[in-house]
Formats: sequence, C-alpha cells, structure tokens
Amino acid sequence: MPIITIGSNKGGAGKSTLISNFTVMRRRTGVATVLIDGDPRASVSQWGMQREVRRVEPFIDVRFSHSWRTMDGFDKAMFDNRINKISGFCDTVFIDTPGNNDIGLIASISLSDLWVIPLRPSNFDIWGFSRDMGGDDMGMIELARVNNPKLKVLIVINGVASLQSVRKRELENVHDTLSHYAGFDVAENYITTCAVFNSAVAEGKAVVEMDSVSKSVVSAKKELIAVYNEIFSRLGE
Repeated sequence: MPIITIGSNKGGAGKSTLISNFTVMRRRTGVATVLIDGDPRASVSQWGMQREVRRVEPFIDVRFSHSWRTMDGFDKAMFDNRINKISGFCDTVFIDTPGNNDIGLIASISLSDLWVIPLRPSNFDIWGFSRDMGGDDMGMIELARVNNPKLKVLIVINGVASLQSVRKRELENVHDTLSHYAGFDVAENYITTCAVFNSAVAEGKAVVEMDSVSKSVVSAKKELIAVYNEIFSRLGE
C-alpha cells in the first residue's frame, strides 16, 4: 500500500491541484484511496466539500490532519498513528502538506514511499529549490532520507507555458538547474498551465471528469494521465 506525499517548501507550486486530480484518478480505478489534507488552509478539504455537496462520484475520503494537532502544536506520534491506522483499511494514501518547511511536511515524507515535488518554471521557484538543496549543508532530500532511507523522490514540472516557444525555454532552464543536483528523478512528462484546472476545482471535480472536448482540456487530461502513470510506475505498477 503506497503512501505518497505531494509537497514543497514553496507555496503556490500546485500541490493541492495535482493531489486532488491524482486522488480522483486513483479512486476511479477502483482502488480504496484516502486523501490527507495536512495544509492548515484546508484547500483540498474545501474541494472535497464541494464534491460532496454537488454529489460528484466517486466519493473521495478527505481527512483534515491539521485538526489532529494538540494545544502544544504538532504531535508526530499522533500523526504517525493515525496514518498507520488509515493505511490499514485503504490501498493508497495521498498526503497534501503545507507550502513551507512545516513539521507536517517532514512527518509526512518520513512515512512515505514516494515524495512528489511540484516545481514551477519561474525563477523564484527555481531559486527556492536550489536553496532547499542545501549547498554545502544537507539539503531537504538528504535530510528526508535520514529517517526514511528508501524514500523515492520525483520532481514534476508544473505550470509550464502553453506557448510552445516559451515552454521550450522554460523546460530547458529547469532541466539545466536540476542537472546540478542528485537524489531524485525528474518526471519525463510535465503539466501545462490551463484554465480547466481552476474550473474543475470550483466544481469539486478532477480535470479528467470535465466534459469539455476542447483541445486544451483534452491535452490537460493527457498530461495528467501521463504524470499519474509515471508516479505509479515508480512504485512498481
């Protein structure tokens, strides 16, 4: 039973958008799946409520883990215990995390089989990733493997420009930066910016559930499916 964390130290990377889509895609295959919302902003919990109100099928089991915190703050033992209990009755667990170096992110990746890091091709995001890799100090991935040596890490380039000439330049820039570091795989496929992501969230849906047959929506669906397949191929499927 895989546990997959989708998280980043940088807010706005698109983790909640990706995790809501991948959870639905997993659930639509008939696999018992739980989505843990570890972000205090409760973005995917609100998406889940939209889904429930609109009676969108299949039902997605969303748990808001920020409510598990005690008066003294984050309780890692409680977090670990609840994740282990949840993993006992489902086949896949996705964990959404805060967009910063929160203890919730650290706790999540310590339990995970795979850590998916969304990375936007903006200079701010690329500079932030380079800083997080540590320079002469231990970077975030090295630190994660201190407690979880078998952790797999996959970087997904997200929010790429739809204009081909710009997209080519953005991808080259990101890949050039990533080539200076080790300890992770980079997904062969990427996600292009498309308005349908926001439209789907507003309806409590995933992009694959949208009825539009426009070229951009069809392309977005294909990209999501390709990245989804890469994620689970890393887990032996």
